[in-house]
Amino acid sequence: MRFIDSEHIEIDRELSDLDKFTIEFTNILKKYIDYVIISGYVAIVLGRARASEDVDIIIPRVDFSDFEKLYGNLKENGFYCLNDEEEEIVYSYLEENLAIRFAKLDTLIPNVKMK
Repeated sequence: MRFIDSEHIEIDRELSDLDKFTIEFTNILKKYIDYVIISGYVAIVLGRARASEDVDIIIPRVDFSDFEKLYGNLKENGFYCLNDEEEEIVYSYLEENLAIRFAKLDTLIPNVKMK
């Protein structure tokens, strides 16, 4: 691993399934909202050997129309919300500062926990 600049690192290893999942999810997420990945996955990316079943992401408050677009794009790309299917209900979790989880269809792990 090497730091390219203040915002980018180069990873010199084969990407894991968790890496590929995270890249796919964040490539959609970044179209709609800023985000920060926190917790265990950061340690994994930076070289620590450990297992993780989820990726923790923090986002700023988002209005419903932007969330609706994000949610639609995630669904179009094979993601679903573990909390509920109805976007209004999922959005209400965020409004209440509760985490929502996304995974690929027909799976539970890995998943993104977003708050």
